[in-house]
Amino acid sequence: MKNFLQLIRSRWNSGAGALVAILIVGLLNNNLSTDLTVGQLTPELRAVTQGAFYRFWQALSAVVYMGAIVLWALDQRHRLSLAVLGLNGLFTVQLFVATIFLVLRLLQHVPITVPILLRDGLIIFATNILTFALWYWFIDSDDTRLFREDTQPSWDFLFPQRQAALPGYEDWKPRFVDYVFLAYMTSVAFSPTDTAPLSRTAKMLMIAQSVISLIVIAVIAGTAINMLAGNA
Repeated sequence: MKNFLQLIRSRWNSGAGALVAILIVGLLNNNLSTDLTVGQLTPELRAVTQGAFYRFWQALSAVVYMGAIVLWALDQRHRLSLAVLGLNGLFTVQLFVATIFLVLRLLQHVPITVPILLRDGLIIFATNILTFALWYWFIDSDDTRLFREDTQPSWDFLFPQRQAALPGYEDWKPRFVDYVFLAYMTSVAFSPTDTAPLSRTAKMLMIAQSVISLIVIAVIAGTAINMLAGNA
């Protein structure tokens, strides 16, 4: 029984958390308003409509996701990391597109109700956390260090457990939930908290995440409050 539990824990740490995060991001994106999706990047043509392009986008994401599940089941960590990288790249594009179109929608004074505005803002806020948690996991986790040529690659993040030999944390390694926490704190604090970025890649990713979070919290929430005040 103990060996079975250790096997389950090992398989979970090998990328299951990332797969769950990808699934949640995909489900959240399906609830975004249509004018905030990547379908808006395609001109309304008879051959390829915006709706058709977005359905193709969703189908491609679903196929890659199913392939990632198979790779995880077969314990193909290198290929699984590539699949997660591809999926997160697709969702990162959707995240930036949604943020830009959300701002444009407000600047153009498009009529919108407060519930829809808050829903879209919360979806972007949540996907921002999970999407960048996946990026942090990908650049820093031991599970994805197969992409590094050096045998002892440098860290991208300085977690507190890495700074000193704390009791009970001698063999500690960050798991996906640690990167989720890092991404959440970056979104709500707009800056590093207990974990410092070390590499330039980590710093640039944290800047991008903070900018998106600032837009959602400051611009979207502020506009919603003004709309509510105007209706009072």
